[in-house]
Amino acid sequence: MNTKRFLIYTFLIIVIAILFVKCKKENEDIGADLISKNDRIKSSLSDTITVVAYTKALEKIQTDNVIFALLGNYIDPIFGKTKAAFATQMLMSNYPPDNDSITKDGITTDSLVIYLRYNASGAQVYGNDKKDCKINISKVNTFLDNEKSYYSNYDTSELNANVVHSHTFNPDKIIKDAENMAKELWQNKIDSALAKKADTSKISKITPQAIVAIKMPDNIRQDVHEALIQSIKNNATFVEQFNGLYFSSDDTENNSISIFNYISPDTKAVLYYHKNSAPEKVKKYPLSFNQYTTHFNIFNHEFSSGNIITNFNSNTKDTVIYLQGLGGLNAKIKFPYINSMLEKGKWIVNKAELILTVPQDINTFEKKYPVPKELMLYRIDANKQLLKLDEFLYKEKYYGELYTKNRYIFDITLFMQRMLRGEYKDNELLLSVKNEAINPARVVIGANNSSKKIKLRLVASKL
Repeated sequence: MNTKRFLIYTFLIIVIAILFVKCKKENEDIGADLISKNDRIKSSLSDTITVVAYTKALEKIQTDNVIFALLGNYIDPIFGKTKAAFATQMLMSNYPPDNDSITKDGITTDSLVIYLRYNASGAQVYGNDKKDCKINISKVNTFLDNEKSYYSNYDTSELNANVVHSHTFNPDKIIKDAENMAKELWQNKIDSALAKKADTSKISKITPQAIVAIKMPDNIRQDVHEALIQSIKNNATFVEQFNGLYFSSDDTENNSISIFNYISPDTKAVLYYHKNSAPEKVKKYPLSFNQYTTHFNIFNHEFSSGNIITNFNSNTKDTVIYLQGLGGLNAKIKFPYINSMLEKGKWIVNKAELILTVPQDINTFEKKYPVPKELMLYRIDANKQLLKLDEFLYKEKYYGELYTKNRYIFDITLFMQRMLRGEYKDNELLLSVKNEAINPARVVIGANNSSKKIKLRLVASKL
């Protein structure tokens, strides 16, 4: 009996399996007779589509009212010399000078000190931070107009500025001293809490306040004080009386560019003073650098002092392309054979990735001059206007691609789909350093004739 039941069950299982396979095949073939073999979708993968790229020198970028002020210079063995400077107004602080004794008779100003706060999160110095930096501070004798746009190639002769002071500082020492001070203050809090048998788990770390302090000469202190007296809580009058300051580096090789947080409350000027009747009681009147202050960065590049071998803006297909922030170098990328795909018919793009590789056999000095963490990609239309890629519309933040394992990989699926629909007449893209108005980083990328050339990895289905 058991043997008979076993045979019956086995037979039923085989029959069901045959029916399942047959039905599955029939379902798969439904409608196959309605579509010709030539019209069926065929998927293909290619990473050998030709990509042409060449380096482009920038004429200028807009740099007014950015959040970081950059100052110093460095000489890159490949990219040559880069200099960064900035010009800025100062504004009166919130508490009105007409209610403060600083604008009245019977007071004496002691000193004017400029405080520049290093960027607290992210890059603070680019280049050799252990070498001293010498900077010049000049008095600006031209009105800085908040309604005007300022660019990286600004002609500094228009500032009518004259150097009034020079200052030397060591970035590494200032930053490390601030870090040690923060650790000491944090440890004091921990020790105090332990002595009181209190909970130390909620005591947060103290952020280091790395600040360059510059004591200005007496004539500038007096000029600022006089402008305050003349203005009486009117900033419009104050910036006409005292136009501002210009911070720059001379031809002395500093080997680094410092990155200061311009809108930090710790970046400011302070006028110290006392009443003549009470000289022992020193008071202070702060003046602001902030988002309402007209300020802008100025950059200069001397590529001839480096080892870059290219003829910028000539569409030359070099082995590598060069990218540099601070209004330095961008690159254009083209896909010359996309039109031949269009001639073959309609396509559905499943995936398109643009892969850029930093060749390790090229001495890019990246330990000293790190590559940018993110790059940006823009579409250039038929009118040569820069436009954001369609991918931007489907991302929470702008999709600058991160540097990972010596590569940047851009997802350009939507762009390539529209290219292969014939919606875009020009397939040219612009590649740049992200936040190039405040980012001094640079990178060398393999291109046309390199073994690590730029690749377009395309997965497409022909209709």
